[in-house]
Amino acid sequence: MESDVQVRARLININSGHNKEMLEKCSALGDYSLLVSLIREYLDNAMLSAVSDSDEAMAMALSFAWKELPDGWVKSYILQNRSEVVDMLLTEYNETEARESVYKAGDAHGKQEMLVSVLTTLMRVDSLTLEQAMDKLEVPEADRVNIRKAFEKQ
Repeated sequence: MESDVQVRARLININSGHNKEMLEKCSALGDYSLLVSLIREYLDNAMLSAVSDSDEAMAMALSFAWKELPDGWVKSYILQNRSEVVDMLLTEYNETEARESVYKAGDAHGKQEMLVSVLTTLMRVDSLTLEQAMDKLEVPEADRVNIRKAFEKQ
């Protein structure tokens, strides 16, 4: 089926240190970029990283960052809609964490699949047992349990 509408999007990095000219021309976008940068900085701060409740840490980071923002649309919006802004930031923060977690899990799974493939080839070519092949490749003991399970599934 053919689509009725085709869209071409251009993503522009508005993180701190990128596209400075654009952020200067659009003060609201520049203020938002500054806000996100400050929140990230405060969340990385040792004091806030000790706060176990992510909602509380985000609210504190927003409070600290808000004080440093120049007067303008973003600052007034935060003042009027603080709880919604915290909720939005938490949602984005949690989605980012979830994406990173899924990526890391997929990366680890892909590495294990590659190792299983290499071990299978080594076993076939050199007529080795699985244990001998893992010894030859110096596979850490901690990884061997999962590799054995992967071979049992084959």
